Amino acid sequence: MNSQYNINYRKYKSNKNFNTIIGNNLFINQTTTTNLNNIDIKKDNARALKLHLLNTNDEDIKKIRYTKPSNKIKKQSHNLFLSTSSMSISQNENIKSITYPEKSTSNYEYIYSLIGSDLICFNLKQKKFDIIKMNDNTKGLYTSYISYYRQNKLQPLLLNTKKIFYILMQKYIFYYDHSSNSINILTKTFSNHLNGKFIQVENSLYLISGNKNTQCELYSLITNQNNSLPCTNYPRINSGICNINDEYIYLFFGQFCENSIERLNIKNINYDEKWEIIEISEMNGINNDVIYLYKFMTFLDDYNNVIIFGGENYNNEKCSKNIYGFNLNDKSLSTIGKIDSCAKYINQYIKLDESIFSVFDENNGLHFFSKELDYHEIFNLNL
Repeated sequence: MNSQYNINYRKYKSNKNFNTIIGNNLFINQTTTTNLNNIDIKKDNARALKLHLLNTNDEDIKKIRYTKPSNKIKKQSHNLFLSTSSMSISQNENIKSITYPEKSTSNYEYIYSLIGSDLICFNLKQKKFDIIKMNDNTKGLYTSYISYYRQNKLQPLLLNTKKIFYILMQKYIFYYDHSSNSINILTKTFSNHLNGKFIQVENSLYLISGNKNTQCELYSLITNQNNSLPCTNYPRINSGICNINDEYIYLFFGQFCENSIERLNIKNINYDEKWEIIEISEMNGINNDVIYLYKFMTFLDDYNNVIIFGGENYNNEKCSKNIYGFNLNDKSLSTIGKIDSCAKYINQYIKLDESIFSVFDENNGLHFFSKELDYHEIFNLNL
């Protein structure tokens, strides 16, 4: 049998390069700190400790009382395989397994992406990939746009939600309905958001900026209406985006937006002003790579820090292995560790549950991360 796709599987263990806790003392660069005022950390989270220390004056540091967690993450193995009903596998292909920390409590059933003109579906319950041959209910508009994007090597904006998979191309939002196996038109947008951002917050889809475009808009899934939003200060190209507690949307860096962070208060929108520019108060252990990053991943951790990793420096085209933390309280940016692999991410991540994230990269790799970034596995489908 001839395989349509080659299958590769990689597993990584992150190297956080964090400080070491020995007994009741915290060691930084092999030097015992002094004067930490009896802070009780109840989670085994070196990242949170380091972020705390980076935002604490050295003279105020004494000791740290450290409580080790009683329950460590348990790992369970699951088989990951390809459905031979929808794609063929060569006879000598090794079927790999993937390991997840804890059993997922996710309500997601499927993760979708596009490879060329093919719709790829990963079934989370059955742990298999399918190529979907779907019905086109757009009178050929979707097929025409997909062909145009493929020929010109453009990337549609993709958004996985629990029930629907959205595809943004040109000035149209398409959606795939799994129950009817069909692609449909949701709405026409006000502007073209090529290389912008696409995110869902509660019952609204937010379409943000893009190439030579600062316009933003939202589509209400309740009223089925489009509404304009305040413009960004700069065209945001492959920036990082993060939903902060359904109250703010933050944009980080992006191509030609070095050292730039801005946010929109979506609970109290001021339509007379642009997005609020956020100044970085302090940079701790930062080199120039982070301010030139694009196509990276961001998410909010449990300690009010936006974690930034992956992506590429658009000046020197070097992939980033650093992990950065942006503290939302004091607006400081810190280097907090490293990860053993790097990639350029094209989709908004999927939060499968409280601890596991998933995202596709631009080379068709499906990544699974834990929130602590101590677990990272990739399953690749290569053309």
